[in-house]
Amino acid sequence: MIPEHEKKLIFKLKKLQGSDIYRPILHLLKIGRRIKFKKKINSGKIKNVLFTAFNRGFGDVIIYSYALHSFRKSFPNINTTILIKPSFIELAKRLNLADTYIDIEEKNEEDFNVILKKTDLIIDLSLEGSDQARELFKSNKNPYKISFNNSKQAMKADKSYSFKRTQLLSSQYFNLFQNFNIEPFKNAPVVKFNKNEKDKVNTYIKKILKKNTDLLLLAPGSRLSNLGMQRRWPPENYAKLIKLATEKYKLTAVLIGSPQDHPYCESVIKKSKAKALNSAGTFTYIEDAYFISKAKIFISNDSSPVHMATLHGIPSLSFHKNGIDPWHPAQFPNAPKEIMEFDDPKQITPEQAFTAFSRLAETLQLPLLK
Repeated sequence: MIPEHEKKLIFKLKKLQGSDIYRPILHLLKIGRRIKFKKKINSGKIKNVLFTAFNRGFGDVIIYSYALHSFRKSFPNINTTILIKPSFIELAKRLNLADTYIDIEEKNEEDFNVILKKTDLIIDLSLEGSDQARELFKSNKNPYKISFNNSKQAMKADKSYSFKRTQLLSSQYFNLFQNFNIEPFKNAPVVKFNKNEKDKVNTYIKKILKKNTDLLLLAPGSRLSNLGMQRRWPPENYAKLIKLATEKYKLTAVLIGSPQDHPYCESVIKKSKAKALNSAGTFTYIEDAYFISKAKIFISNDSSPVHMATLHGIPSLSFHKNGIDPWHPAQFPNAPKEIMEFDDPKQITPEQAFTAFSRLAETLQLPLLK
C-alpha cells in the first residue's frame, strides 16, 4: 500500500513533470519507481518519424548510427527525418540515417512546421537533453515521443528509458526502439565514399606507403575542449610508442587529424625521432574516414576516429579516461581491439601500451623487421 501522503505528493508531482525541478525531486524522494507515464506505441500507425539529434560530436553520430540504420532497414516504409547540427549532416548522409536532413541552425520554419504536423513520432537522440528538443516535445501534439529519461524534455515523454553509464551507449539507443523489436547490430551501417575521395586518399597512400609495410594510423589529438584535453594520452608517450612499433614491425606510421591538430601531431613526430608522417589537415573528415578504413591497425584517444575505425572493422588500440563509459569502443563488435583505461593519462606507460599493441600485432600477424 502507498501511504496517503505519498499519493497526494505523486499527484502533485505529475503536474510538475514538465518543469526542471521534477527529476531532482523524484531523485531525492526516491519514489520515482511508483510513477509511470507510459503509453504503448502502436508501431503500425507510425508513418513519419522525426529524430532530433542535438549531439556534441561526430562520435555520437557514429554510435547511434547502428540503431537508426537498423530501424530504417526494418521499417523501409516509415519516412524518417533527422534534425541535426550542420557539421554532422554530411556524415549522417553518408551513413544513410534518414530520408530527410534538416539543419538545426538554418531550418526553414514554415517547411519545418509542415514536417512537424505530419510527424507521428519524435525520438530524441540527445543524451542530456536540450531546450530545442524540449520545445519540440511541447509543440507537437502527437502522443508518441521518446527520449532518455535523464534529459529535460523526457519529462513530457510518454515512454522513456533509464540511462546508466555502465550500459554501452549503442545498446542504450536500441532501447529507444523497444516497441519496434529491432535486433541490435543485425545491420551494421556503412559509410559511403565517392570516387574523388577514394582516389585522393589512395593516391596519397600509394605515395607514402613504404614497400612491404602495413599502414599504421594514429589520431593523438581530440576536441579542443576541457573534456577533450583530459582524454589525451601525453604526446611524449605517443612518440615513444611510435618509435617502439616502427622499430619492431614493418609499418608506415601516419598521424591524422584536423588542421588544428597539425602542430600537435608535428610535436609528437619530433619527440619520437621516428620516421612518421603528419597528414593532419590534409583531408576532410569524410576523407579521413576513408583513410582510416585502409589502415592495418589504428591508435587513438577516446574520440570519433576510434569509433570510425571500429565501425570499419579496423583493429584498434585506444586510451580512455575514467574507465568504461558509454562512448567506449567495446560496444562495437566489428574488430579486435585493445582498450587502456586511466584516471590520470600518465598512469599508462608507453611500454604498457606497446605490450597491448603487440597483442594486436600478433593477432594480425604483422611482419617483423629483420
